[in-house]
Amino acid sequence: MGGYLQKRRKQLCVLLTLILLLPAVGLLSTRYVVAWLLQSTFSTPAEAPSWRRYLPKTASDIHEWNWVDTFKGDYSYCMKASMSEGEFQQFVKDRGLKLHSSAQKSDEADWQWTSQVEVKGGWWSPPNSFDNTYVATDTHMRTFAKYENGALYFTSYSL
Repeated sequence: MGGYLQKRRKQLCVLLTLILLLPAVGLLSTRYVVAWLLQSTFSTPAEAPSWRRYLPKTASDIHEWNWVDTFKGDYSYCMKASMSEGEFQQFVKDRGLKLHSSAQKSDEADWQWTSQVEVKGGWWSPPNSFDNTYVATDTHMRTFAKYENGALYFTSYSL
């Protein structure tokens, strides 16, 4: 997913270059640059965030929700899927998520925020408890996974 954010940031750099340089040297009209800016800003991204492809083939009752700010490249993503506990353990291992430790207090506050996300259909109802939650954080995103009642609760968002 880090590649997605990097791609959006590169597009923004190219866009700013076009806006500033090309009209100045007469290679492109300002009107064309503004039209392209509006189209690229308000169109749906070609690659909306999704981790569905990483689920085991036996996963069922899969639900996804995402929000993307196409201009800044920010995103929020939630997924719920039924699977066995063994499949969940393989999923978090493959994604590089680590079991939360009590030293990561900010992660617990962020998990509480994810429980407030409202999605159509009401399927997103992650457990309030942060016990046995798996976490991955880097400079661009934060990711959580939890297994409860036979289901994976997975959420990721940009920082």
